[in-house]
Amino acid sequence: MSSDVRKIQMEKYIEQHSDVSVSELCEYFNISNMTVWRDLNSLEERGIIIRKHGRVMHVKALTNILEPKFASKQSLYNAEKEMIARYAVKHFVRDNDIIVLEGGTTIAHMVPHLKDSKITLLTNGLDVMNLAAEHCPKANLMASGGLFRQTSRTFVSSQAENFFQKINSDTFFFSASGLSLDSGITDPNPLEIEVKKRMAISSKQKVLLITSDKFGINSLAEVFPLDEIDHLVTDQNAPESMIEKLGKYKIEIHIAKE
Repeated sequence: MSSDVRKIQMEKYIEQHSDVSVSELCEYFNISNMTVWRDLNSLEERGIIIRKHGRVMHVKALTNILEPKFASKQSLYNAEKEMIARYAVKHFVRDNDIIVLEGGTTIAHMVPHLKDSKITLLTNGLDVMNLAAEHCPKANLMASGGLFRQTSRTFVSSQAENFFQKINSDTFFFSASGLSLDSGITDPNPLEIEVKKRMAISSKQKVLLITSDKFGINSLAEVFPLDEIDHLVTDQNAPESMIEKLGKYKIEIHIAKE
């Protein structure tokens, strides 16, 4: 069996079983541990699998269980997202800024409000880029490219990570699936998380835009600990008890109102 054929079969096997061990793959394909790791490296670089603690998981399994599709999130909490996005543009974007926008629905609400801004905008989000092309004639636009995820309509993988690693920006705007005092800022997909980490490293400040329904939620894995966030913008329905407890961190809290 050729290497290419084996990798195709290995991908199918992992997808069918969702979560397998390296030793299981060695036994099933009758190959050495080293050969399995080479094949897995190739699959991981293409964004097909995630490896953790000797286990191998197919990205589709994580997506199907944990992550709602982009379209299903667009209609949720639209009024709150709009207020938060408008506030963020007004208070954190200035002409000549270089800004990084991840591809979430809350962040996408920022784009129409950037129509008069003379900025450089970088993103990994297809919908963010399409909106920017339509609404931001004065902006310089750059997209990362990479492996396209239909679920989130974003580009991920090493290509996207390397793109953001090589740039310097003023502000990184992002959202998340959960915010809790125990787990910090969390998201469901490891590929998205890695890109967000690269975006953050390249930026002078991090601004989290998050609706109140995400407070107290723990998603799969940490994106950032709370003490790494510079500003948090949310709506007026955010629980007061959590807002008070967030005061012990260096985060500056902003409540967006109509």
